[in-house]
Amino acid sequence: MRTDKSFSIDFIIRKDKKDKTEGYLFARVTVDGENTEISLKEKIKVADWDSKSETVKGRGREAKSINDWIDDVRFKLKESRKALEVGRFRVTCNCVKDHYEGKHISQKPPESGHTMKELFRFHEKIEGNVKGDDMVNKIGETDEEEIQGEQRAKLKGGTLKNYVTTEKYVDNFLQHKYKKKDIDLFEFDYQAALELESYIRKYPLKKHDPCLGNGVYKHMERVIKMFGMAADMHWIKFNPFDAYVVKKKKIVRQRLTVEYFVFIENSTFHIDRLNFVRDLFIFDCYLGVSYVDLMALSDYHFEEIEGYLFCTIYRQKSVELAGIPVPQMAKKIMEKYRNTSAAKERGKIFPYISNKDFNNSLKIIGGILNLPLELDTRKARAFFAREVNLKNGVPLETVSKMMGHTKISTTKNIYADVDEEKIIEDTAHVQDRFNRKKEKYLKVV
Repeated sequence: MRTDKSFSIDFIIRKDKKDKTEGYLFARVTVDGENTEISLKEKIKVADWDSKSETVKGRGREAKSINDWIDDVRFKLKESRKALEVGRFRVTCNCVKDHYEGKHISQKPPESGHTMKELFRFHEKIEGNVKGDDMVNKIGETDEEEIQGEQRAKLKGGTLKNYVTTEKYVDNFLQHKYKKKDIDLFEFDYQAALELESYIRKYPLKKHDPCLGNGVYKHMERVIKMFGMAADMHWIKFNPFDAYVVKKKKIVRQRLTVEYFVFIENSTFHIDRLNFVRDLFIFDCYLGVSYVDLMALSDYHFEEIEGYLFCTIYRQKSVELAGIPVPQMAKKIMEKYRNTSAAKERGKIFPYISNKDFNNSLKIIGGILNLPLELDTRKARAFFAREVNLKNGVPLETVSKMMGHTKISTTKNIYADVDEEKIIEDTAHVQDRFNRKKEKYLKVV
């Protein structure tokens, strides 16, 4: 247990809101930069207070009585700190205050004293993001094992931002339930886990943008992951989430059909930017890469293997190595842009376009073509997985590898569901077979 914390006790006066000539005395306890205040329930004249010596001026009976009380409070607060250290409890300003006020922690003291904030900081350190270019461009320049050693388990910047949002919810919940900025991990039990879920639903960070449905469970999944990490490191004896069940609802998203894909692929526009974005989207449908991977593609990522052109890239989000065969139509799109001055200047296959401009242009294309769905890279990746590969007999494990997923279950849950077209295809001959069986028995009758 750490005992080398900075610790101080100061006495201050806070002026009365109604009468500024008088004020109330408070003891301020500070531990490692965090502080809390305790009212001494003493009212004095502001002019009588010596802020330098932190005492009441004068030698009268009342001044002596208050100064003795100040010394007594200082002594008791120091004793409270000492008692926490001896009992191997975590020493925080709030713990010292609670002990002083007789609210001593009734639970068994933790073995390590790790806190919620400490867990978030540790996770941030372990899963800390690295620059996108370092992540995606090393293939072809660096040994594969070196890349995996440096980058594995690193989270994408956007994902880390989601953890920041989750931490804000947890911070607000701690203030709501415990009236503290931080707590020991052992204080967070199963009941607190259930209450956290309810709190996220009821108290959104932005009142106009409530967190509902699967958004709530995304936050809970992040907290569950970190508590699992804490349990693995023996920071906690019992994991409060062992009995907790994430009840995510399956979302049925609009899909890009082959019919609409062909329509988009053969459409032309009067604005060069829209034609460029159309080509990028179609290329994405053939290779299933994300926007950030698309913009990072260079000659390093392509090689001939047994007469086939392959795109080999570390997916930035999962840092998994993906090998994707490049079809002829995708090759044509590459050749169309790779020798342009804008692409050569970047040393990439394609000229640069921001994610915002890319998505906005896709919306414009969808509007011009009067499509009944909104185009984005997720639909392009889904089309690549489902329409280009799974429905044409490519095994699930192969598709998972090309998608850069760390688990086959991820591919299965997102892309391998059965739609109406698949049902019709699989049951096309069922009625004929069933009728033939019926005819056999009709002859007998």
